[in-house]
Amino acid sequence: MYKTWRLCRTHTVGGLCHDGSHRFVSTGGAKIGKKFENMNQIRDYLSRPVWSVHEYLGINTKEEKLEPPSAEAVKKLLRLSGLPLEGADIKEIQMRLAKQLSFINKLHNIPVEGEKHTKEYDARLVQRNTKQLNYTKLLEGISHQKQDAELGEVSGSWKATGLAAESKNAYFVVKEGLLKNRK
Repeated sequence: MYKTWRLCRTHTVGGLCHDGSHRFVSTGGAKIGKKFENMNQIRDYLSRPVWSVHEYLGINTKEEKLEPPSAEAVKKLLRLSGLPLEGADIKEIQMRLAKQLSFINKLHNIPVEGEKHTKEYDARLVQRNTKQLNYTKLLEGISHQKQDAELGEVSGSWKATGLAAESKNAYFVVKEGLLKNRK
């Protein structure tokens, strides 16, 4: 689709772009679709539904097929969320939770094109095989960092204890009676 992508910084006054973020710039000439001419075209495009929630809610399925959570689980959820137990329609809440769980299960079962590629960037609660970060790797990573003068970063300019009322040898001084003797 794109020939190449590169990360670049857009510089303006003071070395920062107007929103302080990095921008992606395409060096290729990719065409996605017709260019929008005005805000009405954008609103029309965004208001057109691509898919309906009703497809995945299972409204046509009978309520007997749904497996509602137990009444004890619903009461526990109500207590944990701080909602009142008194006057709560437990049966209605069970059916709503069953429909929501059914919807979530159907979303998880939707086939995704290029699933091998998307698994690397999966944001679901999936265990990832990451390498453990230890103290030596952290120090090694810090040693390779350099300040960017274009962004106004100056090496050694920040002192953590600079605004502290009392400090000694670049450490904060905490007195025992600090919170006890407050007025």
